[in-house]
Amino acid sequence: MMTRLLLALILVLSAAGAEAAVRIKDIADIRGLRENQIVGYGLVIGLNGTGDTLRNAPFTEQSLQSMLDNMGINVRNDNTNSTTRPTTLRTRNVAAVMVTADLPPSIEPGERMDVTVSSLGDATSLLGGTLVMTPLRAADGAVYAVAQGSVTVAGYSVQGQAQSVTQGTPTAGRIPNGALVERAVQGSLHEMEFLVLELKNPDFVTATRILDAINHFAGGRYRAQIAFERDYRTIVLSKPRNVGPVRFLAEIGELTVEPDTPDMFRELKHPRIAAFHRHRFDRDRSLRVACVSMKHDVVSYASRREVGSLEAADIDLALAQLFQLRRNRGAGKRPFDR
Repeated sequence: MMTRLLLALILVLSAAGAEAAVRIKDIADIRGLRENQIVGYGLVIGLNGTGDTLRNAPFTEQSLQSMLDNMGINVRNDNTNSTTRPTTLRTRNVAAVMVTADLPPSIEPGERMDVTVSSLGDATSLLGGTLVMTPLRAADGAVYAVAQGSVTVAGYSVQGQAQSVTQGTPTAGRIPNGALVERAVQGSLHEMEFLVLELKNPDFVTATRILDAINHFAGGRYRAQIAFERDYRTIVLSKPRNVGPVRFLAEIGELTVEPDTPDMFRELKHPRIAAFHRHRFDRDRSLRVACVSMKHDVVSYASRREVGSLEAADIDLALAQLFQLRRNRGAGKRPFDR
């Protein structure tokens, strides 16, 4: 295994560095095409004694009473002519929850999406519970979806006489396809006269390279210059009339450019070791894309993590063994000295 690792390390060090080109759609977003956050308050019922303690969570009791009132069931006994004492609920199979979801762009009424359910009170687990119909509202106060269904919980909590075991987070879960969209978000691609690209990491050089790549492609494809820069963050596209917006954005998004990113390996003292880490970074496109939106120190740490089948600890060990081999042969130099 270590022999193979040494051979792979030598091959990597001797290979030429690849260009760090990424797709435009990986480093830029379309203005107006974004998810919208929606939220709602609801009740999860059917819990096996793991719900809220109504005495400690009065909002759960109030919500339960309001839900039953809407169904024509009076559990308050607040009639002034009645001599019956007010009813006190003592159930433990109900939990108050917040329901959150991200409303995708261009979604239409009747489609479904996933929702996340999180406990508000002192419930110990939502396992086996069912969310009662909950309206989900956006920042404008309008209802865009309604959620209901069985909650799927990844974690669990087990308690015995001597100890308890908790794995994951049993007080939060998801409902796959649990929300039904009732209202579409205003605005669509066909209504936009101009399409605007917004860079995730604004930069003058990157914006210029994207502009040149798009106009070079459009000159041969559409016989026109369709892109111009508004600032170092924004590039405006004029959509040709003979192509739809979906195909147009698909073609533009697949164009590749080389974003202007800092040399994260400049601080490494030895040039050969710096070239080795730079090559590992260049050949991993997902890591290059992450560089566009992450800080220098985070990327420097991420670039030293596992890439392919080589781990940082194994590479350090391989470097040490190469150094030892060179010393045993009497070279008297480091393995990467010229």
